[in-house]
Amino acid sequence: MLESDPLITFHDSIHRYQYGDQWMINSVTRVIDDLTPEARERIAATKAGPDGWEIRGKTVHAALERHLLKLAGRDVAPFEFDERWRPWIDPMVNHWIWDGCTVEAVELRLCDPKKSLGGSLDFIIRDENGRRILADAKSVSSAKGVETRKPADKQLGGYLQMLIDSHRYGVEQCGTLVVGPGVTRMKPSNPDDCLEAWLSAWQTFNDQQPDF
Repeated sequence: MLESDPLITFHDSIHRYQYGDQWMINSVTRVIDDLTPEARERIAATKAGPDGWEIRGKTVHAALERHLLKLAGRDVAPFEFDERWRPWIDPMVNHWIWDGCTVEAVELRLCDPKKSLGGSLDFIIRDENGRRILADAKSVSSAKGVETRKPADKQLGGYLQMLIDSHRYGVEQCGTLVVGPGVTRMKPSNPDDCLEAWLSAWQTFNDQQPDF
């Protein structure tokens, strides 16, 4: 499997990346953030609490990480979680995308010191047909949300650009694994489209930064 550069440290409590002694100013998720103030308020209102998206997302991602590490042959401790999230987790770990796959990366930390940029991709697999797939998982609150959730092309493009630059590693497909209650769906994207979406987002972000 691809492993994170040992020089990269991720500080979860402040969501900041460090490459050696250098702190990364930006993250992929910050660069692509184009939410309106109203949308941020709606998201903040549903974040906390036992049914909030924060605990749901953390639980789903933790279950996915352990599932992939187990598929990769790693020793993984049993994962205990609140039973309320089983309708999300069971369809996710039993999805057809894992059939015959080889896990190539899980929670891979990436940095581009020249751009002062950091990010963490969820996973890369090689499917049973030999295609390398870079994917990001998104949890949603309803089965309807699985259908309406847009692919994370800009985010995937940011990870792919850093993969190419730091690992000389490309993929044949990108995907957004959307996880809802009772259903999980993989939404495929073209890697070139993801790179184009990322480069556009990076240019827009740079244009908005003050000159010093």
